[in-house]
Amino acid sequence: MKKSILIHELTYRQDDALEKIEQANILVCGIGALGSNLVENLYRQGFIQLTAIDDDIVEEHNIGTQTYCLYDVGSPKVVALSRKIYRDIQCQLQSIQERLTKKNISILSDYDLVIDTFDNHYSRKLVSEYCKEHKIACLHGGMSDDGYSQVVWNNNYIVPKDYEDAVDICEYPLARNLVVLTSTFLAEIIMKYVIFNTCFNLDFTLGDLKTCVGKA
Repeated sequence: MKKSILIHELTYRQDDALEKIEQANILVCGIGALGSNLVENLYRQGFIQLTAIDDDIVEEHNIGTQTYCLYDVGSPKVVALSRKIYRDIQCQLQSIQERLTKKNISILSDYDLVIDTFDNHYSRKLVSEYCKEHKIACLHGGMSDDGYSQVVWNNNYIVPKDYEDAVDICEYPLARNLVVLTSTFLAEIIMKYVIFNTCFNLDFTLGDLKTCVGKA
């Protein structure tokens, strides 16, 4: 990656930060709303060893909250995101176009850090239990239909249940704001872990954001 792309990031971070960032070998599980935005954030911060696993395809209703465009509709998400990353900053996203199951879960052992941005109980539980058993660093990011977001490390994580009547986060008002905020916090917590080896958990709601309006 051209260092000129990272000039602001390098100015902000410690001198040896880029070396640690470039050495980090990270797997992002699920590249929907959170995952696709997270991958782009990480690349633009200097990460170069990123892999994404997802078996989904881009649909038109994904465009509002995910990084894909209308041109991508019908394409596998891993293909569309890889294409975007290379076009925008000439970096190569490694991709696995598969559904994560018990048969291929050992993939996780190839990485220093696993990021779970899946949207279902089965996949999240699979990732959480495997990473605990094999002592793999794992960070979870998630959102709910009431505007709640959570970024939490695996040792403190409780896998949420699936509810039949839950509102699809893609259809929730202000969902994009929640997605962008959560993916940004995810990226910064990953940064803190890679550079300083520190782990932070975070939860917040859109209601936590206050707007101060002065009198006219």
